[in-house]
Amino acid sequence: MAVVGATEKVGSVGRTVLWNLMNTPFGGPIYPVNPTRPSVLGIKAYPKLANLPEKPEVVVVTTPAAIIPALSAKRPTSAFPARW
Repeated sequence: MAVVGATEKVGSVGRTVLWNLMNTPFGGPIYPVNPTRPSVLGIKAYPKLANLPEKPEVVVVTTPAAIIPALSAKRPTSAFPARW
C-alpha cells in the first residue's frame, strides 16, 4: 500500500493513515510517498509513485485537495489506472 502525502506532522491525515497501517498489520508492504523526506516514521520514503520498488495494491492519497489534479496528471497511467 502506498500513502501519498505521508508525513511526520502530528495531527495530519498522512501521518495518521501511515501510523494506523503500521500498527494494524494487513500482510503487505507500506510505501510512504513524500518528495522531500528520505523516510517517514522510520520507513523508507519514495519521492513519487514511479519510484516504488513494486506496484502497490492500493494507493491512498492524503494530500490537500488542491494538489490532487496535479498528482493524477503525473501518475504512471499504465501502472496506476484511476478509480475515482
